[in-house]
Amino acid sequence: MIELTKLYEEYAAVYPKFKYLIETRQRQYLANVVDLKAKNINKDVYFEVALTDVWVLDEKRPSRFLPTCKILTFSDVNIEEIK
Repeated sequence: MIELTKLYEEYAAVYPKFKYLIETRQRQYLANVVDLKAKNINKDVYFEVALTDVWVLDEKRPSRFLPTCKILTFSDVNIEEIK
């Protein structure tokens, strides 16, 4: 497992290479393409977020870079455009 200080140094180094910061209750992601869709199941709403060219802020992953990633959640999703 990577040290948290090294993880945040990596985060700071890769942050300028991405267009979007995506935050969920479980994780933070950096991505260059984001497609958000709200879906309904029996009057409940969930979010499907498809990400392309992704970096995941997760210390337990051996590889944090992913070509694509899909998030399914009933919780809030925050998407910010990085300038």
